[in-house]
Amino acid sequence: MRVEQTVWELPLSEAPFCFVDLEMTGLDRDLDRVCEICLIRTRGEVEIGRLQSLVLPDARAGANADIHGLTAEILVGAPGFASLLPRIAELLEGAILVGHAVEHDAAFLAAESTRHGTPLDVSRTLDTLPLSRRCLSLPSHRLQKVAAALHVPMAAHHQATDDAEATRAIFFLLAKTLAAGTAGELANVKIGARVPRAEIIALAQQAEVTREPVWVRYRPTRRGAEESLMVITAVLADLDPPRVMGYLAVGRSRRELRADRILAISSQPTETETSP
Repeated sequence: MRVEQTVWELPLSEAPFCFVDLEMTGLDRDLDRVCEICLIRTRGEVEIGRLQSLVLPDARAGANADIHGLTAEILVGAPGFASLLPRIAELLEGAILVGHAVEHDAAFLAAESTRHGTPLDVSRTLDTLPLSRRCLSLPSHRLQKVAAALHVPMAAHHQATDDAEATRAIFFLLAKTLAAGTAGELANVKIGARVPRAEIIALAQQAEVTREPVWVRYRPTRRGAEESLMVITAVLADLDPPRVMGYLAVGRSRRELRADRILAISSQPTETETSP
């Protein structure tokens, strides 16, 4: 469908995103309910709309309070999910839903909206979790650990607004590390699949033809990302995973890189804070 392609192909500065975090009474979307929500709608990095609210669940109020602190007493007087649905639908309309482990939030939004007779379209998603795993070498990729590694402030964890704000900042930092031009490029970042982004292969093949030095940002296994000026001499796309061959522009040391671990190829050094 052309509308879908347009959303994914828009420059990141123009793409509609909706950053999400939910707090729930538990992990079972059939039994548990949303008790806090934050949605931040942006065009690129510019915020254009927001919803942040406690939610009075119609079942299990106060459950899971040891995690998020939302007791049944605190939730008294909060709006129900049904009353928030029109605003939620407005913020989600045509946007890409972005979250940390976003499938969990999307599943709860779908379940709650269906339960109240107005199913939401949450089919367009981007997840900061695989982006973090590709860019950063960390013992844990929980949201607060990623935020700390990227120096993103978090006033509190397991509070919907703080978590959504942190997710938003993390997303754009990781997108810059990956030198992504569109949301579609970020959707193609896979972990464990040994499949490189098509954009990386195309840039490597172009550099192979010109033999001009390029800056290659690469994250080896169990190490932080490193960047070097490299002359690419061959792209072995038929290997599993594909390999990029070449040598360092200074010192001429030979390099053989797994293409699925290349974060960016550019004519200039990557400006990024995502070094862990």
